[in-house]
Amino acid sequence: MYPVYSMINDLVKAFDSAVSDESVYRERPLTNVYEKEDSIVVRAIVPGMTSEDISLEVVDNYLVIKAEPKSEEISGRFLRRERASGAFKKTVKLPYQLDRDKMSAKLTDGILTVELSKSEAAKPKKIEIL
Repeated sequence: MYPVYSMINDLVKAFDSAVSDESVYRERPLTNVYEKEDSIVVRAIVPGMTSEDISLEVVDNYLVIKAEPKSEEISGRFLRRERASGAFKKTVKLPYQLDRDKMSAKLTDGILTVELSKSEAAKPKKIEIL
């Protein structure tokens, strides 16, 4: 790794640990967004959270994921802390207009899956050649 990148990486880690206050919103969770024929699927890693900890909202062409997980209680001091904790908000830009009546979400084994149906105008339309 180039020295400058190493220094930047160290600065990012230092800043991240300095702002570990639970009220700070971070760019989490890690997400994958993929397209199916009739829908967009967003999958997010949210370990240890319940559906009560998470709120989902669609605003225009954005999916907003917010969470306020319960704090992890420890009775000592951290020797190493890599896993982020506390509240977060993530906004995912979606490439299509959505059918707001056809949306679903499920939480299984720490993976949040949100399926958002494309509007009819966003779906491919075959054109018949005469």
